[in-house]
Amino acid sequence: MIHAISPARLTQRFLVAALAFAMLACTASPALAQGRGRRGDNSERELRRLLVPVVEGARQSVATVLADGDTTGLATVVDARGYLIAKASDLRAAEELVVRLEGDNEYVARIAGHNRANDLVLLHIAADGLVPVRLAEAEATPIGEWVITVGPEEEPRRLGIVSAEPRPIAPRRLVLGVMLAPDGDGLVVTNLTEGYGAARAGVEVGDIITHVMGQKVSAIQQVVAALQDGVMGDSVAVALLRNGEPIEMEIEISEMEPDPTSRGERMNRMGGEVSERNVGFEMVLQHDAELRPVDCGGPLVNLDGEVVGINIARAGRIATYALPAGLVAEVVAELIEQDHEPAAAEPTENQ
Repeated sequence: MIHAISPARLTQRFLVAALAFAMLACTASPALAQGRGRRGDNSERELRRLLVPVVEGARQSVATVLADGDTTGLATVVDARGYLIAKASDLRAAEELVVRLEGDNEYVARIAGHNRANDLVLLHIAADGLVPVRLAEAEATPIGEWVITVGPEEEPRRLGIVSAEPRPIAPRRLVLGVMLAPDGDGLVVTNLTEGYGAARAGVEVGDIITHVMGQKVSAIQQVVAALQDGVMGDSVAVALLRNGEPIEMEIEISEMEPDPTSRGERMNRMGGEVSERNVGFEMVLQHDAELRPVDCGGPLVNLDGEVVGINIARAGRIATYALPAGLVAEVVAELIEQDHEPAAAEPTENQ
């Protein structure tokens, strides 16, 4: 018996064949293999045009996020009631958040919830007619599967291949940004690292830390242990003595930055800028598309047009992380359930 093949299936087979042919052409020389040759660039542009029908459904759910007027990344519509998700750490210091939808309509966004474990923020806007993304129900995307990064524009932004099994990514060690030494009353601050939480909060060399999160501390390991239950961006209550006077502060936890002179870190940055937060996720789907940090927050789809994840971090020269669709669905459901604020934001003047 001869089975008929649907037009959609034929189209997909053609796309796969085209992708394979283009990759063979690109790997003919090392320069082309890294996407630096003209032929390789042209091939990917042609492939992106071929994939327009595949990403049409997902791109309707993508918006651009502006923090204090600057484009910081993408957001993905997850609920027709005005909810979107975006990468949280990119928006941490913003005083005003704006979401730009298709047609250049802009809405002031309210932060409706955080999932710090996966660097996700839930945004809410007062917009009608939003099309929520449809997250795939499949548990895993196989290694070697083609995946497509989607933006709000008609053509996809980048193409890549799943390069590892889904896995958790451990965070870096969490720190306050101080060097400490035992003192009779607690731990004396002997040095501060600029840019970290302690320096920003106003801690000074010579201060004596006596309590962290209400617990008296007399050993450095006690401070280390107190921080490890948190995540980057959390704040901890610290009590200290300055010239004998008690002071209480809230200090933001930071991740210890990797050594920029190390070989691994130099290699990671050879492919361009990496995301400020690129570690510490419950589970990731790794692919090799050369994203920019500003491309994070949007959907990752397969050749069937299914949304298999949300891009969350550019991690290295050949590594981009996406949160798997199943994990995203769980986080979104939890954050929306916890949001009880009925207030809606107003459109900006560009509406």
